[in-house]
Amino acid sequence: MYTSRAKDLGYGVAGKFVYLPFTAYNDWGARVSSGYYSESIATANVSYNFLSSYYFSGISVGANLKAAYRHVPAAIYSGQSALTGMMDFGVLSQFNFLKFYASRDRNLSLGATVRNFGLYAEGDPLPTYASFGFAYSPIRPLTLAMDFNYPFSLTPSTNPPDPWNIASGLKLAVTNFFTVAGGFRYQGGDPRLSLGSEVVLNKISIIMFSGTADKFIPLGVLAQAAAAMDMEVQVFVTGFALHAFTKEPHQLPFPAEFADMAPALAEGMAGSHVAPWDEMLRQAKALGAHVHACSMMSGVMGLAEGDFNDLVDDIVGAASFLQTAEGGETFFI
Repeated sequence: MYTSRAKDLGYGVAGKFVYLPFTAYNDWGARVSSGYYSESIATANVSYNFLSSYYFSGISVGANLKAAYRHVPAAIYSGQSALTGMMDFGVLSQFNFLKFYASRDRNLSLGATVRNFGLYAEGDPLPTYASFGFAYSPIRPLTLAMDFNYPFSLTPSTNPPDPWNIASGLKLAVTNFFTVAGGFRYQGGDPRLSLGSEVVLNKISIIMFSGTADKFIPLGVLAQAAAAMDMEVQVFVTGFALHAFTKEPHQLPFPAEFADMAPALAEGMAGSHVAPWDEMLRQAKALGAHVHACSMMSGVMGLAEGDFNDLVDDIVGAASFLQTAEGGETFFI
């Protein structure tokens, strides 16, 4: 696939090839033929965006010119291979409408398409249909969408089209990483309802401000596990937690209410061969995790960049860290 754009003009080419091995057997289970069924599609695309401005995204008009070939070996079924050409047409516009949140993205999209308009393949009509749809986000976490699809035929008396169908759906972002979605489709006497959810954790940020030993264990566990799952990991160290990241070693205290449990916890971790928190964090850093020290609290505590050990990558301000953490899930420890 190749695409490019010159100002408001876009163009591209693409290809798709699918093949499936096929074996035919007779009624006695003996193989009588074999081969490969294949489909090849080559597409050329052009689009242009009209009337775009600062307040209006414009009206985009596009078309696809497609050539398709279906190959069915004669040994499997003779006379079924076919070559045909077809076109798609579409128009799309995006703008703001009853928008109750601040964002540069437009909250309403309207579109219409005609797809697979073209020559019959060996006397068989193509699955040609027209569609109209919209997507609307009245508030930031909610998106509503609907499509109306109308199949049609150039020879309806001999090749009647399928009945029209309508599909609608909604998506609700409960958190930055958890989304629920639902959909409904009606086509004749076959209504369908679907429900689902999605969990996407591709970035986590950990704000480490506690200075007691019990809090550093989950820091190491979370950072190591997330980095091992190929997630982006950012750790922001502030407050009394900074003492644990200096070159001069500090004995991390346990909270008074858990002091009696400290020996048993240390013994259990050693018996289970659990790595110390700083070793887990080093393993996370080896997988791409980053550790930042808070600039304000470092200054308050008289700590400079040379006072920190090799776990700390740099000293940054809160605003800088929040920009880095944007788009992910944040944990406070």
